[in-house]
Amino acid sequence: MVATDESHGAPWAMAVALGAFVLLLFARSVGHDFVSLDDPAYVLENPPVRQGLTLPGLGWAFSSLHSFNWHPLTWLSHMLDVSLFGLDPAGHHLMSAALHALTTVVLFQALRRMTRAPWPSLLVAALFAFHPLRVESVAWVAERKDVLSGLFFAVTLLAYGRYTQRPGRARYATVFVSAALGLLCKPTAVTLPIVLLLLDLWPLSRREPLRRLLLEKLPLLGLSAVSALITLVAQGSGGAVRGLGEIPFWVRIANALVSCVVYLEKTVWPRDLAVFYPHAALLGRAESLVLPALASGLLLLAITALAYWRRRREPYLLVGWLWYLVALVPMLGLVQVGGQALADRYTYLPSMGLALAAVWGARDLFHRLPLHPAWGVAGALLGVALLGSLSWRQLSVWRDSESLYSHAVRVTRDNYFAHTSLARVQRAAGKLPRARAELATALAAKPDYMKARIELGEVLERMGDLEQASLELDRVRRARPHNARVHGALGRVRLRQGRLDQAVARLERAVALDPAFAEAHDNLGLVYLEQGRLEDARERFERAAALRPDAAPPRVHLRELRQKLKSRAGGAGGG
Repeated sequence: MVATDESHGAPWAMAVALGAFVLLLFARSVGHDFVSLDDPAYVLENPPVRQGLTLPGLGWAFSSLHSFNWHPLTWLSHMLDVSLFGLDPAGHHLMSAALHALTTVVLFQALRRMTRAPWPSLLVAALFAFHPLRVESVAWVAERKDVLSGLFFAVTLLAYGRYTQRPGRARYATVFVSAALGLLCKPTAVTLPIVLLLLDLWPLSRREPLRRLLLEKLPLLGLSAVSALITLVAQGSGGAVRGLGEIPFWVRIANALVSCVVYLEKTVWPRDLAVFYPHAALLGRAESLVLPALASGLLLLAITALAYWRRRREPYLLVGWLWYLVALVPMLGLVQVGGQALADRYTYLPSMGLALAAVWGARDLFHRLPLHPAWGVAGALLGVALLGSLSWRQLSVWRDSESLYSHAVRVTRDNYFAHTSLARVQRAAGKLPRARAELATALAAKPDYMKARIELGEVLERMGDLEQASLELDRVRRARPHNARVHGALGRVRLRQGRLDQAVARLERAVALDPAFAEAHDNLGLVYLEQGRLEDARERFERAAALRPDAAPPRVHLRELRQKLKSRAGGAGGG
């Protein structure tokens, strides 16, 4: 074991104070709205979640691969929020902030138990919790899986510390169950067994043979293997995984090396944080990664070699550094999902290792210097306060969708995703010329970005240019014949053009591809109404209203149709 500090303070008072300050900081998000990125798919437009906690919802949570993931406890968490708060975003944000605060407290208690050094443990937990890189995980409702899995990750560390003090089947079972619960929230915790093995080296200093320590981790490795397999199936079945034709494997390796260094840079100097960072390969610039990847690889090797060289005198450097690298592996894009090069939320678990190495390194350095302890306390408080102020400012970026995407286009280059997302927000607000300009910028950066072309078609339709809208949407339909949204948009254009048979074909295709596509059901009802198929129209309006109870158009259309049917019945009776 490492040496204990002379003063242990009052650990529970320290924990409560830490949790309260973290909650107070991140409670700023309670006044925020949902954002358009994934929040609709996870909560607002997800029928099982919108119903709150129900028995059918429980079955759905454990059987669904919705959103290309299998994380049943995350779905149950969102359902619980709906049961408690409805669709008021304040409650959902408060729950995420509270979970992050609780994770911080448990992490502190786990490190304190393992190291028997409460003040450094407190600082590690505080640096982790207050860092601006945490904002994306906490302020984004759809990233509930991050803070929830982080909580069970920290609980597993705490349970493991207790187990190593007095091994036994019951205590190991606690470790196993908490690790399993973490994987049921988000599969990125698959590297937990390796992190525990690192902690065996320091601070636990376990003397058992390596073979025995490895055998001890086999049940946990089995859990991780099963979780990884299910995740690959889920992401592969939804078509979310990018093929090697789009991003060759050498490019993935290069991007992974660069990402490891970029995360380090953003940890030390957290500036220009954005919700999306475009992948160079998808912008046709894979070659631009070669030199940065070589430099990054050399830097990572140098840091690893230095940590290994100092492993006997400062073992925490190697443990913390390897914790960082190992925990990053599932998020480095070797199996590429989505179009991002990296993401701030991916640092949630890896950053714990960096904070551990940094705090113990600074502690030992300070002890070697002829400085009064007050300077160390002042430096720690100043560092945490600075991170907290940066997080407070970053939290304001997440207040709504327009703020989120506007910030992203300011701090990144050629961010076709952010420009397109901002255009969609502006279209919904009726700012059509601005939306069209954003889409022009997006398509200049990535001409083959079909979501931007769909959005452009919808903007052109709103502007009344139906022929040009039809051309844009038809281009996308030929390139993406299984995209429900483009069929729905094209069907709406055909309806406005009076081409009812073509509108029916497109809209029926849209709802066949996506049965939960409420707007397409509603528009199909309007086409049926034009064709005089009143019963078919009513069925579609009812379906749309059931899928989106908060959307006004289906309810209005359904009410008007019922009045028409009632009027017709009254007229027939009078005759």
